[in-house]
Amino acid sequence: MSYSPIGDTIALTRLAYSVYNDVIKVAREAPEKFGELSRDLQTIKSVLYHIQNQVSREVDSAYGTAVGYVLQRCFATLQELRDLTAKYQKLEREKHGVGPELQVAFLGYYEPLYDKFSTEAWLRLATWWLVKSRTILNFLIGDDSRRPSTNVLPHQYGWENAISAEQAYTDLLKSSWILEDIVLANEADENLSYNNLRRIIKEMVRSLDRDLGRRRGSTPDLPGFEDRVVLKQDLKLLESFQQTIEGTENVPNAMDDPASAHRWMEVDQDNAGFDHERVKFRTFVNAQLGSRRDRSKSFSAPYMLLLWTSADESDLLISLCNHRGTVHLSRKMTAEDLENYEKADDTMPLLLDFPSQDAEIMFCCLNDMSAFFALPIKFFTAMKDRDPLPGELAIYQAPISAYSDSSIGLSPGRRPVPSMIASKYSSCGLRIYESMPDKCWKTTRRLVINSPPDSTEPRCISHWLPWSDIRVAVEGAKVTVNWSDCGQLEKTPDWEYGHDYSYVYRPEEPNRKITLEFKNESEARKFRSCLLHPTEMPPYVITKLDIPSSFQNTRIYSFFDVDNPDEQYHALASTKRPPKGPHITEMYHDYRDLDWIFKTKQNILSIVKFPSIRTAHYVSTIPELKWEPRSTDAGPDFSEVTEGFKPAEIELGCDHDVTKFMHGLTGWTLKFFRHIPKLVLIDTAPLLRSSKETHKGVGIQVWEKASEEGKSRTQFAFRLESDTKKRWHQWITASFPGIDYTSAQSTIEVRGLSIQRGVEMDSKNMCATMGGSEEQSGNDRERKKWKIVLVFEGSERESKKSLLYVQSAKIAALTTDKEEFRRTSGLD
Repeated sequence: MSYSPIGDTIALTRLAYSVYNDVIKVAREAPEKFGELSRDLQTIKSVLYHIQNQVSREVDSAYGTAVGYVLQRCFATLQELRDLTAKYQKLEREKHGVGPELQVAFLGYYEPLYDKFSTEAWLRLATWWLVKSRTILNFLIGDDSRRPSTNVLPHQYGWENAISAEQAYTDLLKSSWILEDIVLANEADENLSYNNLRRIIKEMVRSLDRDLGRRRGSTPDLPGFEDRVVLKQDLKLLESFQQTIEGTENVPNAMDDPASAHRWMEVDQDNAGFDHERVKFRTFVNAQLGSRRDRSKSFSAPYMLLLWTSADESDLLISLCNHRGTVHLSRKMTAEDLENYEKADDTMPLLLDFPSQDAEIMFCCLNDMSAFFALPIKFFTAMKDRDPLPGELAIYQAPISAYSDSSIGLSPGRRPVPSMIASKYSSCGLRIYESMPDKCWKTTRRLVINSPPDSTEPRCISHWLPWSDIRVAVEGAKVTVNWSDCGQLEKTPDWEYGHDYSYVYRPEEPNRKITLEFKNESEARKFRSCLLHPTEMPPYVITKLDIPSSFQNTRIYSFFDVDNPDEQYHALASTKRPPKGPHITEMYHDYRDLDWIFKTKQNILSIVKFPSIRTAHYVSTIPELKWEPRSTDAGPDFSEVTEGFKPAEIELGCDHDVTKFMHGLTGWTLKFFRHIPKLVLIDTAPLLRSSKETHKGVGIQVWEKASEEGKSRTQFAFRLESDTKKRWHQWITASFPGIDYTSAQSTIEVRGLSIQRGVEMDSKNMCATMGGSEEQSGNDRERKKWKIVLVFEGSERESKKSLLYVQSAKIAALTTDKEEFRRTSGLD
């Protein structure tokens, strides 16, 4: 045969589509060979569409020869298939059992709508009527004692219910007529070649054959039944009940779910339209929506109510939609819905509030409502630990793919919970709750994990978490969390009983280890950040300063306690971030009095050491036992948070970060810091013999703070380090207003000073204080006048560059420590 690239290919494509359309119409009663040819047709159509795209371009002779061979095979197969199709079309079988009068009635309702709906929309509508008919017939047959007749039955609540087996059969005829006389009759609609629509058509054909055949077997006198009953039913092709619903500003047109409601219109009971979703139960209900002033009650069950799951969610979800898609309400199901269910019965509506609309749902029968709530009851009964406890606030929630527990050294009564894995259509759930105690530093957390909602045996577990000392390692989407609970057994000698036993918290020796698999790496990092940092919660918890670095992240928070909201204090969160290994945050808090030591690294001021700083300590419910516990004894739980003290060392990146850090902690700006060889204090009181103190290895600090009058205040602080023998001598502070001083080669002598001594620094006033010590009472400022001699390194030896910022610019010139001190302290 001669080959015309464009003409022959287009002709073949039209022939293939025409034959395919005829195949669908007669496929139900054809033999197996017909099915095989139908599958061949699918392949041929795909090839022809590809060829049609290629022939529009220039091709060489070799390609033309190959195409010609393919076309010969296509003509032979299509001709055979057309002959077989014509054979079955001549049988003039009854398409759908719709008599002439009923067809006229359907056509009358179709004509005003024929140009308002696409072929796909008509196919979805045919699916709606098929599914509705099947659903209503199923629960009517299952509840014969309440089976309605053709008459409308009023509910005790005043809610009419117009469903019936006769109307359900009429809806089935609607579905069949729409499919064959509208959808398949529209040969020009190329959308019908899409794989998804072809799948729906095939499922519709099989389902209608089965349902209509079953109905014909139970109703022998079909023509008489049609005249006597069917023509008296609601024959409109669209649902008669249509309520206009106004959306909100954020959720217009009552569309809580942005995805089209048409995806629910599937023949398969479980199919949700999307690959990652699965319908667990669907039914048709009456409802009234919107405000009470505008709402009206439906009577023909025009709404589809669905219970479904999604691979992206760890909760059961509910949706309510209509056949037009103008109503599509969706949300997560909650335990409160079960409370409403327990109050409702078949004479009372069920209250379901959606984000954009309030809804009252009336099920068509009690059995249908019970079937809808069977899975939620089973799921929420196992989810009691998932709800927040009194005084808890949810701070994080995410779906996860897997959970496993590999903890060791657990207390009696504690054993790792079996692993949980997400299913194809739903995820495990993870939540973090944070307690809200009277004092912020007493905060604890609770991590809750639940199995997928479609699990055969749903489970939920709860882990207590401290606020600090949690180790979190992230590898892609996988997260490993280590921490210590309050159940680590400690054995201490006791002279009377032999040994005491306690269940204690050991942050340095974590005994709990869980592994979580998130959906993506981004969510895993977000979870890590949540665990490692306090939750921003104005006005009680506010981030004041954040100093990131490549190896450590340091944050300062302002805390205001619930029981004392007028008193501010600070929390310090130091997160160590090694290149390899878990990240860990250590939390400390400071009300006002602090002790610190500045240290240098490679001649750069970069470390702040706290010899003793406040921190939270966690106590178990079994703090003391006089006997060794048995494996059958009840294990401990977390009991309370107490205040403890421990040393801490914060390594920052540079001297500028140290300045920012101390300013965030105290409100004062560090202008100068050096270690000087010697400090001499001389009592200038008019005595025969003046007292004299010499201290070696002293850290001298100059602090500045703007006053309310706009003038800056300068304060001097000396940290006695190496030779301090008396605890109350640790800090010496003084201010230098109008001081008298002299300067020699390597010394500065200051006279007539009032000094303060103490074990800590009052960070608000930057002066030494005894804090809670009982060794000194009253005013910490000494009444004596002192002369101070500062001994610097030799003035002839140049010191290194300044370690600190002065008015946001480094001192670039090489100066001696003494000259720099005079400049920054305002002595010059």
